[in-house]
Amino acid sequence: MSLSASVVGQSGGQVTIASSPGQPVSAQSGGAGVTATLTSPTLGTLSATGCTLDYSDAEGRVSGPPIAPGRIWAHVACAAAMDASRDKMTPDGGSVPVTCALDATFLFENCAM
Repeated sequence: MSLSASVVGQSGGQVTIASSPGQPVSAQSGGAGVTATLTSPTLGTLSATGCTLDYSDAEGRVSGPPIAPGRIWAHVACAAAMDASRDKMTPDGGSVPVTCALDATFLFENCAM
């Protein structure tokens, strides 16, 4: 499974969500091992592996069948998305990439292939 969407312009961006090889996503329960990348002209690029995908929104609500012909809606959660273009300083004088949680609910419907 791989999904990608983009919006052009200053407030636009791109999101890509894909299942990892050998870790399929179930149409009934979702899955783990999902990769997510979010790119924004103002925020940069955040990417994460080991994310989970389920068919509820961030509050855990489910409304109707999440997958139907031409449609999927789901929620992806990543504990530590990384911005490889920025580092933060550590107390010992070193640096590590900036990380944050990435949490998104999405709907793809009637998309052109």
